[in-house]
Amino acid sequence: MAAPERKGSALTVAELADRYLKEHMDARCKPGTGERVRSTLRTHLLPEFGDSPTDALEPKRVWALRNEMHATPGAANHVVNTLSAMFNMAETWGLVPEGTNPCVEVARYRIRHGGGKGS
Repeated sequence: MAAPERKGSALTVAELADRYLKEHMDARCKPGTGERVRSTLRTHLLPEFGDSPTDALEPKRVWALRNEMHATPGAANHVVNTLSAMFNMAETWGLVPEGTNPCVEVARYRIRHGGGKGS
């Protein structure tokens, strides 16, 4: 059973992550996908944003984390995509107002894959 929603204060990103894992990832995704998301949360998202209230997480902070990870663009994209998916589910569950996903305007890195003609 999910934890009761608090009145008068926003869920933290860590609390949202816990609910996202239990009610979405564990119920709907393959174990490998769940482990990758757990690793991303443990390594990047929770240390950076875990204590932040969901209603106070600003896009500029997500941009800053993405930019710090420029040496690993695939991982940076996964971090932004994971956080975005969590906020999309939070909107669906009525935990955050619609249109408040802090990742919407955060650009993902374009990753070129070799192997084509002329490579």
